[in-house]
Formats: sequence, C-alpha cells, structure tokens
Amino acid sequence: MLRNIPMSSRSSSVSEDASPGSHSDFLGFVRRVLFVVAVVGVFWSFHLAAQAVLMALTALILAVVLGALADHFSRLLPLPRRIAYKLSLLIIFLAAIGIITTMVMLTGPQISSDLRALAADFPQAVEHLKHYPVVNEFLQANPQEQRGAIGDLFARFSSFLMNLASSAATVATSAILIVTVALFLATEPRLYRGAIVSIFPLSMRSRASEVMEACAQGVWRWLIGQGFAMLIIGVFTIAGYYLIGLKYALTLGLMAGLLQFIPYIGVMLAAIPALLVGLTMSPGQMLSVFLVYSAIQATEGNLITPIVLKKQVHLPPAFTLMGTLAFGYIFGPLGLIVATPTMVMFYVLYQELYQRDILGLQVSSPGDKTA
Repeated sequence: MLRNIPMSSRSSSVSEDASPGSHSDFLGFVRRVLFVVAVVGVFWSFHLAAQAVLMALTALILAVVLGALADHFSRLLPLPRRIAYKLSLLIIFLAAIGIITTMVMLTGPQISSDLRALAADFPQAVEHLKHYPVVNEFLQANPQEQRGAIGDLFARFSSFLMNLASSAATVATSAILIVTVALFLATEPRLYRGAIVSIFPLSMRSRASEVMEACAQGVWRWLIGQGFAMLIIGVFTIAGYYLIGLKYALTLGLMAGLLQFIPYIGVMLAAIPALLVGLTMSPGQMLSVFLVYSAIQATEGNLITPIVLKKQVHLPPAFTLMGTLAFGYIFGPLGLIVATPTMVMFYVLYQELYQRDILGLQVSSPGDKTA
C-alpha cells in the first residue's frame, strides 16, 4: 500500500502529525509532570530535614508578618522610605517584645500551674468517664485493649502538658534563632528576594518576582483574618468559661484562642481539655462547657469569619485539612502550627504556576492585591 502513495503525500502526513499543536500539547504534558515531581520533591526534602525546614518555614512566616507591618507603618512616617521602613521594623519588634514579656510576667506562673494541675486532673476525668453507660458498655466490649488504649492516650496527653510547661528553655532557644533569622529576612527583603530571583533566567525573573510577592500577600492576608478570629475566640471563651465558673478558665480560654490558628483540628484539641475539666466538676458543668464552646464556635464560623475573611484567602477545606495532617505527620505537633500558612503559599504557587502559566486559565489568586 505504501508503494502507491507518492512521496509528497508521505511527507505531508508526517508534517501534519508533527504539527505545532501536538508539539505544544507534549510540552504542556511535560510541564505538568515536572510540576508534580517538584511538589513531591519538596515534601520529600521536608521529610529528610524536618527540624531545619520547620524552623525555616516559621522564620519565613514571621518575616512576612514583620515586613508587612513595617511596610504599612513606615508609610505614616515623614522620613525617607528606607529609613522609615527599618525604624518601623525596630519599633514593631521592641513593641512585640514588650507585650510578650508583660503577658508572660502577668499570666506565665498561673498558666504553668494550671497546665500541671490539668495533667494531674486527667486521670480523675477518665474515672468519671467510665461511670457513663455508653462509655462503660464500650469498655466492656474489649476491656483490656480498650482500657489500655484510652489510658495510653490520656497518659500521652498528660505528658504533653507536663512537657509543655517544663520545656521553656528549649522553646526559648529555638524561638531566639527563629526570630533572628526572621529579622534578617525582614530587614533586607529585596536582597534575599533578589538572590532567589537571580537563579532564574532573565526572561523569567519578572514573573518569579510577581509569584513571590503573591505568596507573601496571600500569607499576610490569611494571617490578618486568622489573627482576628483567634483574638475573638480567645476573649469570648475566657469570658464564657469565667461566667460558668469553670476551673482554669484563663488557661483554657487562651488555649482555645491559640489553637484557633490550626483550622478544624485546633477546635477539637481545645475542646477536649475544657470538657474533661468540666466533667471533673459535674456532668452539668460539662454540658455548660459544651454549650458555651459550641455557641462561640458557631458565632465565629457563621458570623465573624465570613466578615473578616471576605477579601482574604479562601483555602479549600479538604486541601487545608489534608495539608495540616501531612505537616503533623512530617514535623510532629509543631508542624500543625505552620501547616496552614505554608498551604497558603502552596495554593498560591498552584494557582500562579500551574493554573495560570501551564494551563493558561484566568483565575483569581489569593495573593492578588485586588483579590
């Protein structure tokens, strides 16, 4: 059959198969594969150097916060831009140190005492739980296995609270290192951003700078909204716990506010100790804790968050939850803290590099200034 086909026809068929469209489709496929490989490589590097990566991510997030605050505050000072920025950064840093020091001096001893008392109260809470028909029936199904598992769970949680109260020196050392790195990054953001951008070819440097700015904007906007939600939850929870006469109201309320930084998982982690403390007082007190906490969370989720995050970053819930669990697995409990801000950066990178640059879609990135 091929003998009867003229050579000109064969050459035209070959040229049609190797059309520009098929070539561009192949390049698009290669780009998508490389993007997936890069994402897998990033997570694998996280696993290999977990502690260093965790500290680097924390310093980067803190640098974004300090840089954004200094940038906004410097616009109010009648000084040259560079001097105003560095002076603003110094003022913000000293103010933060003063606020944190004052809070630690005022509440530190009570919080440390409450944490130790909470750890001591958990065995009593477990004994109270065993007297409830539902729990008792559950335990009797496999007495040894279930009792051992529950005992081990609460023993670990009590140990975590004790370590949290007694590991101030280790936390302080890591915090000093993280803050130092963050200050270096925030003091000369253009220097470090320029060093990263210089890795790329000249034709890609402008786009690389835009993507980095989008990531910083996305993280900053998420932190603003989440910080406000944390403040509201903390204040209302402390007030609610005091009103119902719950023990350790200040510590449990602060815990609820701080754990709000971890979406979804933090809400459950903050509820468990409060419910158990209420149970050690009385079943009615446990019900009061549940009603107060549920009312505050419902108000925050349906009223406060939609208003605060109206123009902020909106991460898909499944993406946020899976990312949080992945960071918890790779980095441990502290990984939960940096999980969502890091997921914001990944989500911006996904939208900017994959959806816009590779797929050519017109999407609104959470890092856009107009988003």
